[in-house]
Amino acid sequence: MMTEEGIEIRAGETVDQIELENGGARGVWLAGGKVIRSDIVVTDVDPVRLCRNMLPQKTASPLARFRAKHATSSMGLYVMYFGAQRQWADVAHHTIWFGTGHRELARRDFQE
Repeated sequence: MMTEEGIEIRAGETVDQIELENGGARGVWLAGGKVIRSDIVVTDVDPVRLCRNMLPQKTASPLARFRAKHATSSMGLYVMYFGAQRQWADVAHHTIWFGTGHRELARRDFQE
């Protein structure tokens, strides 16, 4: 569906910086120095990393910069909603799957 609309999704690329122009995101700089121009940039980077590392300095609002400067990291969460015509006996209504590093992250986050 997205390709039919001319949307290109690129995965497995390392973005160093988001290119801003006229107050909006207009592309990205990849780790190798390549620039990809775009009408829209969508990211799932956490806001602290985005403000600290990926936006040109002083482009975020003063409040966003203040929060990024004083924020501490914690575990992230990915929520997936899907509809189905059937049920699975081994999947509860609110099932949570943890990645392989969750114990160490929880230990670090909750001991601080």
